[in-house]
Amino acid sequence: MNSFKCPQCRGSLNPKDDITLLAKNEDGEKALILLNKAMGNYTMYKDPHFHMQDNAFIELFCPVCRVNLASLTPHSNLAKLLLVDKNGKEYDIFISGIMGEKCSYKVRGGKVELFGKDANKYSGVLSKIFGS
Repeated sequence: MNSFKCPQCRGSLNPKDDITLLAKNEDGEKALILLNKAMGNYTMYKDPHFHMQDNAFIELFCPVCRVNLASLTPHSNLAKLLLVDKNGKEYDIFISGIMGEKCSYKVRGGKVELFGKDANKYSGVLSKIFGS
């Protein structure tokens, strides 16, 4: 089973099926959100009273150590997670913090895999840093 972890503290982010993150909207409100762990699936669950407008930037934090996951990336709109697969291989995962953007990236050994209809938006930045 794949396990998602915080790249800073290595705390578990998916104790069951979904990835759990702390989110902060543009109004400064905070809430936990659940993201589908399948690459390219952008299903999200949140409290209906937590407002997240399309095209708005949402800060994403580790719920364990509270690090801002965007502070660990080459682009301020992205958040970084760590994926450990069933064989113990580790991958850097980057997801967009912009509501409505459907893009995520899986990076290992200079190879960048793109997911989502908006994946080309940050692929150039990641390719320059990590390879092709």
